[in-house]
Amino acid sequence: MSLKGNKGEWSEIYALLKVLADGKLYGADADLNKIQSLYYNILEVIRMEKDKPQYHYQRNDVDIVIVDEENSELLRRSIKEFEEQAGNLFGEIKNITGTGKNTIPVFDEFLEAIKITSLKAPSSTKSDITIQIHDIYTGAKPVLEFSIKSQLGSPSTLLNASKATNLVFKLKSPLSEAEIEKINELSSPGEKIKRIELNSELEFNHCANDIFSRNLRMIDSTMPKIIADLVYLANKNKSWSIEDLLANDLNLDEDEKELIEYKVKQLLVSASLGMMPSSKWNGYDEATGGYIVVKTTGDLVCYHLYNRNALKDFLFRNTKFENASQSRHQFGTIYKDEDGNQYFNLNLQIRFKK
Repeated sequence: MSLKGNKGEWSEIYALLKVLADGKLYGADADLNKIQSLYYNILEVIRMEKDKPQYHYQRNDVDIVIVDEENSELLRRSIKEFEEQAGNLFGEIKNITGTGKNTIPVFDEFLEAIKITSLKAPSSTKSDITIQIHDIYTGAKPVLEFSIKSQLGSPSTLLNASKATNLVFKLKSPLSEAEIEKINELSSPGEKIKRIELNSELEFNHCANDIFSRNLRMIDSTMPKIIADLVYLANKNKSWSIEDLLANDLNLDEDEKELIEYKVKQLLVSASLGMMPSSKWNGYDEATGGYIVVKTTGDLVCYHLYNRNALKDFLFRNTKFENASQSRHQFGTIYKDEDGNQYFNLNLQIRFKK
């Protein structure tokens, strides 16, 4: 049966083929430029298929050898074939139109031969691919997990919206029922904020989800308020780029902006490598290797955790806040508690710009 997926999901298979074909994974600067002197030699890729054992895709100078958990050889294919198949798959992914799921039947036989029966390996973590590298600087051969982001499809999310990512603001002065009704009929949270603030003020009160609040405070004790203030400004000023928002919309001196920027970068890295809003987080990275980016050129570059500063800058420059569905995630409407206090929720979602 043909596998079916969107451009991002097919990109994970492309990354597997490409990293084995290239034999090296290059580091990048904050602007996705390959650093020629910074690379990691690929020893093998480890993949778990659903209801099947681990497969190890081992690379030598000539072949890719697939072995099972007992190190028994199952298949041997030339590196040249992996190079050709990676190039062909890249072309097919580029030709996919729309954002839906698509099959690429010409790859059915090859993928079945190399033991790939699903586009996404089963995982409960942030990682998408597991690679053993040879670190030429230390001589170590660690097994690392990487998250994959593709520029071939629609921009992916870094932190997904849910009811857990709601940020609760309290109206400092109550509004009349008639005014609340008019405001709730507006469509944009930003327009609602402006209307509320004609006769009241919004003050951040708490995160709707206690686990999310705890996870944010693991990063910094003031992070819930920092992120709430930024989401508020993004909506009010329609300034969604995180980098631009901090540069242009914060009414703070440069020292304070520098502190906020540092903390926001910590949040972005944490969200990219391990922290999920509704799951209690222990502060550790789950994607222990870092990030692999599939560029529009077909090249792969990575942000290894050894080069964490470049990863921070890349995420900071290339992400934005956005609003998901107000009705689905229950935000953007004035409501009351049992004591008559009035509240207004905003919601956090972070997406890559491209």
